[in-house]
Amino acid sequence: MSGIKHRIIAGLILLAGLLAIAITSCSDNPAGNDNDPVAPGRLYVLDSRSSFLMSLDIPADTLVDSVRLDYSAYGVYTDYSGDHILINDMDNRQTRIYNAADLSPAGTAEYWGEYFFDNTDNYAVLLSYADSAVYILDAPALSVTATIDIRAYRGFLDTLNNMFYASYFPSGDDTSGAVYVVNCVSTTPVDTFTFDMKVYNLACHPESGDIYFHAELANWAAGFYCYNPTLDSLFRVTRVLGPMGHVCLSPDHKSIFMTDGGDGPGYDLIDTYVWLYDVDSKGFYELIPAFLYPQGPKLRTLIFSTMTATRDGRLLYAGSYYFLYNKGNPLSRIDLATNRVTAFIQPFDLFNPDFIALGPVPTE
Repeated sequence: MSGIKHRIIAGLILLAGLLAIAITSCSDNPAGNDNDPVAPGRLYVLDSRSSFLMSLDIPADTLVDSVRLDYSAYGVYTDYSGDHILINDMDNRQTRIYNAADLSPAGTAEYWGEYFFDNTDNYAVLLSYADSAVYILDAPALSVTATIDIRAYRGFLDTLNNMFYASYFPSGDDTSGAVYVVNCVSTTPVDTFTFDMKVYNLACHPESGDIYFHAELANWAAGFYCYNPTLDSLFRVTRVLGPMGHVCLSPDHKSIFMTDGGDGPGYDLIDTYVWLYDVDSKGFYELIPAFLYPQGPKLRTLIFSTMTATRDGRLLYAGSYYFLYNKGNPLSRIDLATNRVTAFIQPFDLFNPDFIALGPVPTE
């Protein structure tokens, strides 16, 4: 399919229709047994504006450790073992490595960018910030074993099929974009899908092969799209204010979680939601506002950023962008049994948790 441009075959699902057919209880889309305790874990939260890193015990949401960083930090990742944390040092263009147990320094890596691990030591994937290239890494050593000759903006690792999906668009006024598919075992590109729009954040459904992404057309028109490679069909699921939101797959592969991040931090205020999309019925079944249930109030200036769900699918944590017109924003904890924000976590007034990563409880 390389070089083929795809035509949009269906349009916007109106919000009125979305609400009419889609708001259901979570029993229609269960995340797990409500009587079972939430699996323990560790959540790592980076406030890049304040260079503040902290770790939280899950599900208690209690602070385990915190540290101020003396460099411009961007992105936080857990490695395949869960025992190390990776953070991009933008000042020195390298990766800083920390022990997950106590956030103490554990070394550096010469590369820097967006990291993806398959939860084993088989391989890792790096989307390099230095040259926008994609590298296959030896997971324990973080050394390059293969270079993929593509350029990418964002990525998604399908650990079930060992496929890496990378979005790309040219700079400037060019409104074209693409999604590249890379086999991480053979370390070769296997497919390319091209579109008449800029493709941003994305996720892929491992069983159906559907690709979900934010995209931007000409004149700043943006939408959330679903593309099926088998049928070569593309449709806009809904319009969004801007393409800077986040897309993630639920652990049970039944839902896609999506946020409308607008044009990113510092721009127009928007009504921010986490949108829950059912992959079977291909429709939204819930909109989760930035409202602390049940007492409120709704945070008008909160724009959800990165999200991650606990591996049992019981809780969803959502970070938030730094916003130009406010002092700070909390980390939100969402109960996926009720689809409501049940806790705001904000250790200090200027806190903005724009990057989060989830891992197991580290070994001591």
